[in-house]
Amino acid sequence: MNINISKDEYTSKTNPLTAVREKWLGENQRSPLFEAYGTSTYAYVWDMIRRFVCRICGVLYVRQIPPYLAEIASDTAKKLCAIMYENGMKVKQARKEFKP
Repeated sequence: MNINISKDEYTSKTNPLTAVREKWLGENQRSPLFEAYGTSTYAYVWDMIRRFVCRICGVLYVRQIPPYLAEIASDTAKKLCAIMYENGMKVKQARKEFKP
């Protein structure tokens, strides 16, 4: 079974992380990860989640995730995004409350 998808065949329909990315990263500054991490870090957080999910699936790129692992990849990304958001908000709150 060839798990590689050529660039011509690759679309958002074959990307199991598209829906997760749209929810957590969004297209504007009101996305959850932007809220938790701000301008300079939120895209980096997503990049690390994406890379980690790819490694779990045994591939280097999202386009190489085979269809039979798409659900696992999507669920893993959702869980990681939720964890990162939760912890990012905790850190943000702790910084607000800390007064040296």
